[in-house]
Amino acid sequence: PSCQSLDLPPKSKAVFSVFGGSNTQGANAVSLNARGGTNYGRANPSFARLLADRLRDTHIAKWNADGGSGPLLAGTCASLFIPPDTRLGTIEYLPNLGYIHEDQAEVGSIKAMLHMLHARGAFAFVVNIVSGR
Repeated sequence: PSCQSLDLPPKSKAVFSVFGGSNTQGANAVSLNARGGTNYGRANPSFARLLADRLRDTHIAKWNADGGSGPLLAGTCASLFIPPDTRLGTIEYLPNLGYIHEDQAEVGSIKAMLHMLHARGAFAFVVNIVSGR
């Protein structure tokens, strides 16, 4: 049970907070090439994009997707990125984990986002994006 009212003001929409990297934005990174660059497949809509389209009548989508940054900033500043009227959130960082070799910090950041979503009374989905051609 929540100690705070989760009621929204009349005629206002709930917020759908989206977190993720370039794949959340549709980049579809499929592999690394021999020179250390990224090979991309055809752009595809992420789960968050498809869900935002379905929820547009009832929710305002707040996009916190930042290609290449991983979850550290969003997790550290979760209270800024997840407004009080958030009622749904997706976290799509799983394909991004491990690049900076700070796995515990990255998982801790996702945990902080999940805790803040829970504190706001929001449902949360942790989504693994599987890139493909």
